[in-house]
Amino acid sequence: MKKAIILTMTVTTNDFVVNDDAGFAAQLTKFASEDVILAGLGFTPAEISAASDDAKYMTFCVKAQIDAQTFASGVTKYKNLARHGNGTQVLGTFDVFPTETPSALVAANIEARFRQNAAKAKSSPAYNATKGEALQIVPVSSPFDPSTGKPTFKVFMDSGHPVIKWVKGGFDAVEIWVDKGKGYEKEERAISSPYLDNSALPAVGASAIWKYKMIYVMHNKTVGTWSDEATITVYGTV
Repeated sequence: MKKAIILTMTVTTNDFVVNDDAGFAAQLTKFASEDVILAGLGFTPAEISAASDDAKYMTFCVKAQIDAQTFASGVTKYKNLARHGNGTQVLGTFDVFPTETPSALVAANIEARFRQNAAKAKSSPAYNATKGEALQIVPVSSPFDPSTGKPTFKVFMDSGHPVIKWVKGGFDAVEIWVDKGKGYEKEERAISSPYLDNSALPAVGASAIWKYKMIYVMHNKTVGTWSDEATITVYGTV
């Protein structure tokens, strides 16, 4: 009996900026925290403070999005319980949307400023690869092992339908699975991102929570582990 062969290779990403929002916020935080290195590369206290403000605001935005999605899901469940009931379950107190005071308001396009800061750091005569790694402004080289792949993706609405955008990496495709209230079912095997879920929406005036997950495909077989689950609320339209 032949043993399965798992191919691995070293992959270097072309871009040093982390793709997913949470990872990008963490990258900004790490960069701004290295104030000693930044000062040695010619950054002024004001520039370091501005980088810190960008990191804090991006972190706030990521948390606010998660809170909003969780709150929307809870409101939909509460509304459905209020209208249809569920056995002997009674309505509890209606939750209030969590509020948090944001950090100092910053200008738009945080990523552009981060790239400019990275370029400034790299242009300094005192810059070296070790400092670049500490600041997380260099592309990352890592072995590509399909068996450890775990997709990351975002779900957002466009023209009333969910759109799924993911990182393909070195894989051939992804299988997208969706739970529209009856358990997970295979939606599509997609070879390019983004994917538009053009399924029929709820009736006009109604809403529903759709859940998505995906797994990578390599050589026509699923590989790696399932992604984290993402949810989105869809609404019936005319």
